[in-house]
Amino acid sequence: MSVEALRALDTPDDEASGPETDVEAGLLRLPVGPAPADHLPTVLVVDDDIFVCRAVACILREARRVQVYAARNGDEALRLAPEVLPDLVILDIKMPGPPALDVCRELRARPELRHTRICLLTGIIADPELMQALRPYLNDVMTKPPDPRALVALIDAT
Repeated sequence: MSVEALRALDTPDDEASGPETDVEAGLLRLPVGPAPADHLPTVLVVDDDIFVCRAVACILREARRVQVYAARNGDEALRLAPEVLPDLVILDIKMPGPPALDVCRELRARPELRHTRICLLTGIIADPELMQALRPYLNDVMTKPPDPRALVALIDAT
C-alpha cells in the first residue's frame, strides 16, 4: 500500500471516526499538522491495538513535532517501513502476523532501514531466549503502558 493510500486522521480525536473504522481501513497516518521545511522525525508504531497506537502518537505529538504512522501487524509494517523510512519503529512483541523477531530481522536486512532505531513494546514478560535472540536487533525495550517520558527520550535519541 502506498503512502498516498494511507488514511489520514485529520480531524480532532473527538470528531474522528471510531478506531474500529480506522483499523479496518488498514495502515494509519496520524498527522502532526503542517510540516516545517526541515525533516520531522518519523515514527512507525506497530501494534494490533489501535488504542496503543493512538496513545503513543498523542504522547509524541504533544511533546515533539513528529510524523507518526501505524501498522496493525508485522506484514503491514514491513510494507510501510520502506515507504516512510522511519527514524524509529516501536514494535509490539505479540501481534498477528510474523513474530517480532522476524520483523526485526527483515528491517535490519534492508539497507535503507539498517540504522533505524527499533524499540520493542511489551505488555508481557517475554521468554528470556526470545529476548536474547532479539537483543542484536533492538535499541530499546519498553513495557506497556509506555512511560511518556521514555517515549519522548526515544525521539530525542533519534
